Amino acid sequence: VCQCALYSVTAEFGMTYAAPFRALLPRDEFADFYSKISDPISLDCIMRRVKDRYYRTRAMFLADVNILYSNALSYSGEDTRLDAGWGMAWGHTRANMIAVGANNGQIMSLSVDENGGGKLHTVGALPNRAPVEDIAFMHQGNKLCAVGGEGTNATIFDCRERDAPVLSWRTGHVGDCNCVDIDSQDRHILTGGDGGNVHLWDIRMLKEGARPLKSYEYHKSSIPCVKFDPLNDNQFGVVCSGGYVSIWNTDVKRETEEQPEDLMFLHCNLDEPQQMEWHPALEGLFFVSHQGGIDVVRPFNLTSSAESAMEQFKL
Repeated sequence: VCQCALYSVTAEFGMTYAAPFRALLPRDEFADFYSKISDPISLDCIMRRVKDRYYRTRAMFLADVNILYSNALSYSGEDTRLDAGWGMAWGHTRANMIAVGANNGQIMSLSVDENGGGKLHTVGALPNRAPVEDIAFMHQGNKLCAVGGEGTNATIFDCRERDAPVLSWRTGHVGDCNCVDIDSQDRHILTGGDGGNVHLWDIRMLKEGARPLKSYEYHKSSIPCVKFDPLNDNQFGVVCSGGYVSIWNTDVKRETEEQPEDLMFLHCNLDEPQQMEWHPALEGLFFVSHQGGIDVVRPFNLTSSAESAMEQFKL
């Protein structure tokens, strides 16, 4: 049995998982491992590395986590402009480009070289100067979206233009706006907040006073993470601090009165779940981190084809 859930799934591509795998490391050792991928480094960084190669040994996996972790800390310690907050994201169009958010609302772009060095540039700041909660890069061009703070603002920046937000709008979440994600075609944005609501936005219709394309009011607790499926833009996951992950597909309309028509799957009984990531190559497979470890889940009914999903519900 593999010792680590994350590299066990990348090493065993032929398997289909009906239930999550839990990490089997000793508790004290795993606590240290978990802290390194959750604060300040998250599953975003780990999945970036999974795209490039497979982890064959636990030592190799932990070595990469340690490198990422130490680099992040060195930048925050050496540059007085960065009072590190929660938000961080990898760029899609430039290699080794990271955007990080600060507690004073500042957004910084960090270009990392292979030797561990890098340059930190100021991109801009949230209009309300609230702490940055989350950042997501668009997949084409140099734009990113950042959210955070009691003002519940979402702001789009162009990394090439300093201190000049492209657009800012109020998301309407109760309390903080905690998380944001953008689909692979840069058509839609997801935001989640303290009140439990998740909003789906059409990027082409964004402006001051914009209204969401659809609001999901299923969740009753704070939303720390939302993620589009990279293999299916109609599918996304929502992490709810109430102890579960929900998977939705906007193309699927089921005839049911007990659950929302586009709710596909619930992964429950989690202890303070924080983040999820979709696998970049295996459709329907996702990772979720929580206090008990990292779960790797592949529901049987998640496919890249809405028609196939509907067909399964008819069986």
